[in-house]
Parts: sequence; C-alpha cells; structure tokens
Amino acid sequence: QPSARRGPGDAEKRLYMIWTSGALRRFDRQLLEAAGIRTAGRIVVQFYPKQIEELLARVEMDYARSNGKTSVKQIQRTVFGVRPQGTAGYEYYVISQSYRAVAA
Repeated sequence: QPSARRGPGDAEKRLYMIWTSGALRRFDRQLLEAAGIRTAGRIVVQFYPKQIEELLARVEMDYARSNGKTSVKQIQRTVFGVRPQGTAGYEYYVISQSYRAVAA
C-alpha cells in the first residue's frame, strides 16, 4: 500500500510533478488502477528522490552552459525528456530551454 502524507502543499520540500492533462496523465492513472489504487477524485502526484532532483539540476545547468548561460537564475523553463541509453538504461535530457530576458 502506498504511503500517505497529509499537510499543506507549501510545506512539501520534495520535487514533484502533477500532470494536468494529456496521454501521460491517463497512463499514470491506468497504471495505478491496474495496481489496485483508486484515482477517481484524487490528484495523482509523482515524487522524485533527491538523487533524481540533483541529476535533473545537473542536466539542466549543463545544457544552459552549452548555450552561454552561467546561472540557474537565467533559466525560465526547461522541458526534459527520457531516452534509451546503452542496452539496458535510460537517461534524462533537455528537449528545450528558455531564458529570462536580461534587463537593459
């Protein structure tokens, strides 16, 4: 049985993601339903361990540096993807990244 936590959202410190629509939202719900977890009327949230959060931050900043950026504060939005790596693994990569306008 999955663990549960109750409390205000702004007290949550873990990295999490919530699908708002689309096929991936439906796939998550189908997977949970197949595992016997009811999702009707509930918000489905994916929590990421600290190790993955740190990996995503590194991938994000490496991509920004390759585009001449020197600070995470310059990044406005990053879209990540997952792709096969080698014969038995996967890796995160940056699909796109936008930057904040520099004040004149």
